[in-house]
Amino acid sequence: MRSISWLALFFLLTPAAVLAQFPERPLLIAQDDQKRFEAQQLFNRANDKSSAGDFAGAINDYNRAIRLYPGYYQAFGGRAEARRKSGDLQGAIADYQQMVRIFPNDVGVYHNLGKLYFQLQDYPQVVVYTTEALNRNGDLKDVHQLRANALIRQGDFGRALEDFDAILGVRAPDVVNPDNPEVSTFSPDDAPVLARRALLYQRLGRYTEALADYNAALRLDPKLSYAYGWRASLRSVQGSNLSTLDDCDAAIKANAATALIYYIQGNARFNLGQKALATAAYEQAVALPFGSDAIPAEDLDYKARADARFNQKQLPESLADYDQALRFNPNYAEAYFKRGSLKLELADRTGALADLQKAQQLFAGRGDKFNADRAQALVAKLQT
Repeated sequence: MRSISWLALFFLLTPAAVLAQFPERPLLIAQDDQKRFEAQQLFNRANDKSSAGDFAGAINDYNRAIRLYPGYYQAFGGRAEARRKSGDLQGAIADYQQMVRIFPNDVGVYHNLGKLYFQLQDYPQVVVYTTEALNRNGDLKDVHQLRANALIRQGDFGRALEDFDAILGVRAPDVVNPDNPEVSTFSPDDAPVLARRALLYQRLGRYTEALADYNAALRLDPKLSYAYGWRASLRSVQGSNLSTLDDCDAAIKANAATALIYYIQGNARFNLGQKALATAAYEQAVALPFGSDAIPAEDLDYKARADARFNQKQLPESLADYDQALRFNPNYAEAYFKRGSLKLELADRTGALADLQKAQQLFAGRGDKFNADRAQALVAKLQT
C-alpha cells in the first residue's frame, strides 16, 4: 500500500509538463499486443479459408494480418501457398523471397522457391535456390532431385549426375554385396533413382556404368517399365539388336508400351533385315502419343523416331527429329553421326562434314574408338 501511496503522491505533485516527457510505453505495448492478437486471429481464419479452397478470401485475410504485423513470417508463408494454389506463381515467389529476407536460413523456403521456378521453366533460378537449400542441409534428397532435374533441362548432365550420386550415397555402379550376391547394396526404393542415373550415364556416353545401373534398377524392381525402354535404347546404340528386342518385349508384356518402345523395336527389326516386322512396329508407334513416357526422355524419343524415319526414307522429317534430339542433348554423338549420314544423302556435304567431325570428337572424347574411327572414315572421304 505504501508504494501505491507514494506513486499516487508522485503523480499528484509532479507538474503535467514534466509528466508529458515520459513515453507512454504501457499503452504502446498494449496496442502492439492487440495488433498481434488481431493478426493471429486473421491468420487462423485465413488458414481455414485456404484449407476450404477459398484462396481469394484467404489471401485477403493474410493481407490484413500482414498490415497489422508486417514481420508476420508465417502469414507470408500462408499467403505464398494460397497464391500458388490459385495460380499466382509470381506472387508466391514474392512472398517466399520476403520470408528469405526475414529469416535467411529456412531450407524449406528455398526448396519451395526452386519448385515454383521449375514450374515457370526458369531452370537457372531453380539451381540457385536449390543450391541455397543444400548449402544449409546437404542431405535433402528431394532437393537434390529437383536440382538434378533443372540441370538436365539445361543439358548439364555431369552436374546432375553428382546430385544423383548424392541421393544414392555412392558413386560406384556396383549393385550387389560381394559376400552375398543375392543381397543388393540398394533398396527397391532406389530403383527409380538408379534408372535416372543410368540415363545420365547413357547421355554422357558412359555405357558400362549405364548398363550396370539399369540392370540394378530392374533387378530391384522388375516392374519399372520405363527402364526397359531406356535400356533398350542403350542396347540399340551399342548394336545389340537381339537384347534390344528382349527389352522391348519386356516393356510390352508389362503393358508399358510407348511410341519410344515401338520405334526402338522397329529399328532393331530393320537392322536385322526384318523389314515387314519393322514396318508393323513403326505403325504401332505412330498410333500412340509421341513422347508419352512416364518420365520424359525427349532426346531418346526424337532420336528413335528420327532413325525410324531415316529407315523409311522420310528424310526431311528425319532431319527435323535429329535437330530436336540434339536440342535436348547437344552432346549426343550418335545423333550427330546419323544426322551427318542423312545430310550426305541430301547432298549437304558441308553440313555432313560438320556433323561427322563433331561426332568423331565426341566419340573420341569418351574413348569409343570404334565409332570414332567410323566417323573419321566418313570425314576423310568427304575431305578428299
